[in-house]
Amino acid sequence: MTISSPEENKAELERFHAKLHRAQLDMFNARSAELKALGVPFFGTRSQLIVRSEEQNSRASADDSQMEHAGKITDQRLLELQERMIQHLEDLYKD
Repeated sequence: MTISSPEENKAELERFHAKLHRAQLDMFNARSAELKALGVPFFGTRSQLIVRSEEQNSRASADDSQMEHAGKITDQRLLELQERMIQHLEDLYKD
């Protein structure tokens, strides 16, 4: 029986978290691709229409209404709309 040091335990935990994070991203991307292929709204939005939330927050002069008129959306708002769409689909087809 070998006793692991705290550093080894921490490294193992970090590797586990990284592996779990990659698996979650893979599942998210697979689900998004499937919903895009089915033509579900808010999935398959062109990347040039998405503004990173951090970029939007750093631009204090640009407000949301200007961005919406330009046909752009923040990544956070898009994620919220995708989650709402999934919830609607689950409500419609839960049986």
